[in-house]
Amino acid sequence: MIAVLLSALFAIFLLFTPILLIYLAQKSPLLDKIGVVTLSFIVGIISAVLLDNSLYAGFYSVATNQTASIFSNIDSIQKNILDISIALALPMLIFSFDIRESIKLAKQLLFPMFLGIVSMFVMVLCCAFVFQNQLDNIWQYASLATGAYIGGGVNMAVIKTAVDVPESVLITMTSYEFTFTRTALKQPVQKRTSS
Repeated sequence: MIAVLLSALFAIFLLFTPILLIYLAQKSPLLDKIGVVTLSFIVGIISAVLLDNSLYAGFYSVATNQTASIFSNIDSIQKNILDISIALALPMLIFSFDIRESIKLAKQLLFPMFLGIVSMFVMVLCCAFVFQNQLDNIWQYASLATGAYIGGGVNMAVIKTAVDVPESVLITMTSYEFTFTRTALKQPVQKRTSS
């Protein structure tokens, strides 16, 4: 009973935390400056540390079966929500496009997009060649990097599912991609306009 209740609370936490973070960022200039994505990473890291079952091994050694059930439920909830999020994110991205405007812009953006994709492939191949002896399954890292720099985090999550990349590799790649890209680009805070 406790395992089911905690699993339900965790699912609610995963679903409503992004909504809460967006709301708080809209209300607080400081949180807006930090950014919703950065706040999400912070909340994710804190919750991952708190939910690490090895952290509490001595504390609940008496109720091993029940706690093992709780943590296996949490793992399955995370995987299910990730899979559902990926399935919903792609159509939502497509539906948000203005097709007419995209066709007009496509002619202007086709060559720069082509150059960007070619340069990204060259860099991914160079990095894969340089690090091939340091990393096992370098092709997984290369495929995730390709997805990240062509289409962002959603593509990386889709590729992770398609090529069966371990969760730890996806988390590592997402963290590095976010940290280095945000640092390199020094993304400005978007100004909100009142409507």
